[in-house]
Amino acid sequence: ALHCAAEQADLDVVKYLVETAADIDQRNDESMTALHLAIRRGRLEVVKILLDWDADPEVVSQAGATAVHLAAAAGSVDILEVLKDIGADLKRVSNEGLTALHYAAMGDHAEVVEHLLEAGLD
Repeated sequence: ALHCAAEQADLDVVKYLVETAADIDQRNDESMTALHLAIRRGRLEVVKILLDWDADPEVVSQAGATAVHLAAAAGSVDILEVLKDIGADLKRVSNEGLTALHYAAMGDHAEVVEHLLEAGLD
């Protein structure tokens, strides 16, 4: 239920579920958490709620991506900034040997590439 609410940006349901002890880092069949799905859909407010309730941004999906990789691939500077602010590892390498910078470049997200370079990534 949390996965669906996160993808659909149903803030009231997301809040209810996390407040009533839903497993915030539960994985779906692709090993993706609600945080992963919210990031992939660009749901900034959902991402903030999940992180406020201690969702783990370092959980690795079946494809080897973390929250930072997914935010870069989605082209979301705002979500990357939130992740950076909470101390997420911006330099982590995926199982495929790719960094957030790679994901941003492959997605042709010039603004994200610039943001990551300004943050000290190479």
